[in-house]
Amino acid sequence: MNHKNQPIRFLHFPKTAGTTLTSALSRIYGRKHMFAFTGDADKDRARLLKIAPSVRSDIRLFVGHSMYETGIPEIERARTIVMLREPIDRVKSFIQHVAAGKSSYLAEYARSGNFSIDGFLESDNGELSNLQTKMLINNDFPDSGDRIKELGDEAAIELAKSRLFEEAASFGLQEEFDAGWVAIWNAIGRRPPLYSYLNRKKPGGKLEFSESQIEKIRALNSLDMELYKAAKEEFIRRRASGEIDNDDVNKFQKSQRGWRGKLFSFAWNSARNLVSKDRLN
Repeated sequence: MNHKNQPIRFLHFPKTAGTTLTSALSRIYGRKHMFAFTGDADKDRARLLKIAPSVRSDIRLFVGHSMYETGIPEIERARTIVMLREPIDRVKSFIQHVAAGKSSYLAEYARSGNFSIDGFLESDNGELSNLQTKMLINNDFPDSGDRIKELGDEAAIELAKSRLFEEAASFGLQEEFDAGWVAIWNAIGRRPPLYSYLNRKKPGGKLEFSESQIEKIRALNSLDMELYKAAKEEFIRRRASGEIDNDDVNKFQKSQRGWRGKLFSFAWNSARNLVSKDRLN
């Protein structure tokens, strides 16, 4: 079935390499036909509903941080794609992001210049715990977990898995990025484009986490750990069954390596030419 004309919604979990996928999607669908969520559910909904219905119906791409269900028909009809990340790595990346002062609503934690991992882990911030599960089950992530309490842990996990494995058009895993990339683009009926990683951490200034801090993160993310384990098993099953075509993945990786090689060669030659010119001057 050709899905090229169906609207797409990329449910972007924070700190899961979503900027790279968002950039590629926006290039193909065009920003004119894109709506980006910010993570503020009420403001995002009001902003979207202010758009004239005739214009709103032309939106082909929804991206950004939002809950799985929005109650907005145009979004509910869209084919959802998701990229997951190993929970401990995701939280470590989030903490690094906050410590670097890159989170506007958590800027006070970085202002003193003496960021405390232990102090932040005790802050009860909703993004530290089970965020991927929360967003799939519509638990507003800045809050403490009322929907999880309402459903119970087992039912929350089952709902998250159902939405991820049965309702979503496709999902990927950051640790299997190329295979997930191919699976997602194939599911929405598009040829997987070549990519460059965006929003990656620069070397230097990286936080070091102790074993006790990692255990704290693990304890805070018991549901996400269970969800990710199930997602990894399902992803492996799909690759083994051919639902994710390994030949497609191999062909894509070959093209990606060739493209990166060309970029490296271009950058190297440009730098060498600049050095040569500098020596001549």
